[in-house]
Amino acid sequence: MAEQSTNIGAGSAGLRLRSLDVFRGWVMALMLAVNLAHAGPPFPSWWGHAGWNEGRHGQGLADFVFPWFLFIVGAAVPFSMTSGRGASKPWASKIAGAARRALVIYALGVLIAWSRSAGDTLARQGRPIGWSSLLVWDILPLIALGYLVAVLLYAGPRWSWWAFVLAVMAGKAWILPDLASTAGLDRAPWSASRTDLDADWRNVAWIGTGITQGLPAAAATVLGMIAGDLLRRASTGDVRAARAGWWIVLGGAGVIVAGVVWERLGMPYSKDFFTPTYVLLSAGTGAVLLGMTFLILDESRAGAWRVSRMKASFFEVFGRNAIALYVAHEVLWPTVMMRWRVKGPDGDGLLAFVSLKAWLGEAAGPTMGPWLAIAAYVGVWWVILWRMHRRGVYVKV
Repeated sequence: MAEQSTNIGAGSAGLRLRSLDVFRGWVMALMLAVNLAHAGPPFPSWWGHAGWNEGRHGQGLADFVFPWFLFIVGAAVPFSMTSGRGASKPWASKIAGAARRALVIYALGVLIAWSRSAGDTLARQGRPIGWSSLLVWDILPLIALGYLVAVLLYAGPRWSWWAFVLAVMAGKAWILPDLASTAGLDRAPWSASRTDLDADWRNVAWIGTGITQGLPAAAATVLGMIAGDLLRRASTGDVRAARAGWWIVLGGAGVIVAGVVWERLGMPYSKDFFTPTYVLLSAGTGAVLLGMTFLILDESRAGAWRVSRMKASFFEVFGRNAIALYVAHEVLWPTVMMRWRVKGPDGDGLLAFVSLKAWLGEAAGPTMGPWLAIAAYVGVWWVILWRMHRRGVYVKV
C-alpha cells in the first residue's frame, strides 16, 4: 500500500502526512489490544466484536478496527497517485502498479490463512492447506480489493466516487434479509433457513463473497479516498488546510448521522453481514478522527496543540510499518503464541500468551493481569518497530 504523502504544515512536497501515520498507528495498536482481549471480566462487554449477539447484532469497539483501516488505505490513495516517483507516470502505469500491489497484499492474506492451519490450540486442528486455500476473503484480501477499486475510481470523475458508494449501499440493503427480525434467534437454524439474495450470492462461493463483502469494504475505502482527496487538494493550495480538516470532520459527522438514522429505521450495524449502517458509522467516525488528527498534527496554524505532536510519536512508530506488524502478528499468533507451551505459575504447560497472562495475574491480580499482558505484548511490538523506525527500515508492498 503506497503511503507517500505531503506534510501540509511543513509546506514542502515529498513529506508524509503525519496524521495518516499516527491514525494508522493508533488503529494498529487498538487492533492488537482488542484481538488479545475477549468479552468478559476484566474487559467490558463493548470491548470486543458484537457478532451475532443473539440476533441483535451491534458494533463493539473491535468492529471499528477493520473499516477504519480500509478508510485509511483509501485516504492514502490520492497522495500515492499524485506524488513521489509515480507522479509523472501515465494512468495505465499507475493502475498496473496498483494491481500488482493489490495482488501482493492478497497473497499476504493467503499466507496468514495458511498459518492458521496450525490451529488455535493443540486440541483444535486448523484447516489443512489445499488449492481452495488460495481463494480467501479475509482482512488483507478485502483491503486489496478495496484499494484496487479506489485507485480505479480515482482515475475517473469525482461524481463516480459518490455514485459507487451510494450504489453499493443501496444494493447491499436490497439483497440483505430483514436482520431486524432476527433478535432472539439462534444463528445456525436461521442461517440454514435463509432464502434471501445475500445468501444466494454467497452460495456462489469466492466470487459471491467478494461481491457481498468485498464491495461494501470497497465503499468504506472510497469514502476514505474522498477524505484523502480533500487533504491532497489542501496540500496544493486548492483548499485551505484548516477548512479541509473541518470539512472532513463535519462530513464524517453527517455520515455518522445517516448511519444512526438508518439503524433506527431497522438496518442493524453488523460486521458479519457488512451492512450499510456498519459502513457509514465506521467511515464517519474514521473521518472525524482523521480530520481532528490532521488539524492537530498537520495544519500549520495549530501551534497551540503542538505538544500533541510529541505524544503522537508512539503511534507513528506503529503506523510507519503497519503491513509488517499486521502480517507478523497474524502469522506468529496461531503458530507461536497459541501453539507453544510455556510453564505457568502452577508448573502446568500453558499456551504462550495464556502463560503470560497467568504469570502477570499471579503478580498483579486477576483484574490487572490481563491488561498488563496486553500492554506487554503491544510494548514488545513497539520496541521492534521503534528500532526499525530508527534505522529507517519500512516494509512496503
